[in-house]
Amino acid sequence: MWLAFALLSACGTAEPDLECGDNPVLAPLLRASDAQFDDLLLQHGPVEQVELPCIVQAATGRGAERQARAAGLLVIAHGDRAVIGAAQRQVFAETDNVVVWAKLMEGFQQEHADDLVALAGARPELVAEAIAYTDASPRLQARVRNAGLRAGVLAGVPGIEATVLERIGSSDADEASVALDAMPATLCAREKARLVALLDAYEAGAELTGLRALVFRSTVAALVRASDPEAWERARQAVEVDLVNHALVNGARPELLGLRNELVTLAVDPEIDAFAVYLAEQGGSSQGWGLDVGVSRVTLGRAAPTEGLVRACVRVLEEGDLAPDPRARNSSAYDLRGQKSCEALMTYLETGQRTIAGDKHGSDALPAGRAWLEQHGTAGSPR
Repeated sequence: MWLAFALLSACGTAEPDLECGDNPVLAPLLRASDAQFDDLLLQHGPVEQVELPCIVQAATGRGAERQARAAGLLVIAHGDRAVIGAAQRQVFAETDNVVVWAKLMEGFQQEHADDLVALAGARPELVAEAIAYTDASPRLQARVRNAGLRAGVLAGVPGIEATVLERIGSSDADEASVALDAMPATLCAREKARLVALLDAYEAGAELTGLRALVFRSTVAALVRASDPEAWERARQAVEVDLVNHALVNGARPELLGLRNELVTLAVDPEIDAFAVYLAEQGGSSQGWGLDVGVSRVTLGRAAPTEGLVRACVRVLEEGDLAPDPRARNSSAYDLRGQKSCEALMTYLETGQRTIAGDKHGSDALPAGRAWLEQHGTAGSPR
């Protein structure tokens, strides 16, 4: 989702090569249409540090659409993070293009920048412009507004909470979803009753498709950030009911897949890791879904392993199918309980390598978790 936003721009017509004319691969990216961009990026490969001068030049040069494309490349550049961060901050300070500002602001949030609050408040004129931004592309409009609302919350812009609360009840599902995503944990906790009412209304309404599904998952994610027992239980019920009703696991329904991806890759709140453990502890159909979220956050580097998560996975493995050969298993029960995710966590704890299903299975996977708990656990030694 974020990668798509980083590269998104309303590119209708090709522009002349005003900069970087000596770079035969990068120049076409900067003038590509949206339809051409993905293929050209695949041909180009990773955006490397050596290309930063050209990208910065384009991001601060002529042509709003070209600037936006360059900003997207700057966000996904590979190399020394200090060097890339300096280049991003240079463009951030110089630009008057709200789309460029929004892409960079979202990038800083994803990187957990130490100076995130200062960055959010550094360009108040662009924060205000982003909050009210309109565009022919609903997707781009939503992303820019989201960046503006999040920055406004971080910077403590006067009246920003009232704006967020007004928009979460909007009949425009896209606008409501953006506002819900911008709610900080403290506001989610304070508005728990309203969030529960919103979720009730969406579940009782028409089928959750398209933008309605977007609001559904944004509301559940806000309840997770509330870090409140009642809010978590209501969020768990929403996940559980959908999984049971549709007999699918690990977020295969579009709204649950979107929620799962948002919790895993976009949100940075520590409440998410505790919620994943909460789902595992409650059991039921949402157990495997919760473990998938928690383990994926660890293996993707979004969170460190916690004692609660490792203990939950050790328990799942001890109580599950201990056959070392996955071919000998009841696959549906295996996935429903989260055993596949837990085996991936055990491999990560032992090797630091991310795998989809783990290199060791069943009883062979348990020693890594038990060893980790012996070293890091505080609630007694594992069985």
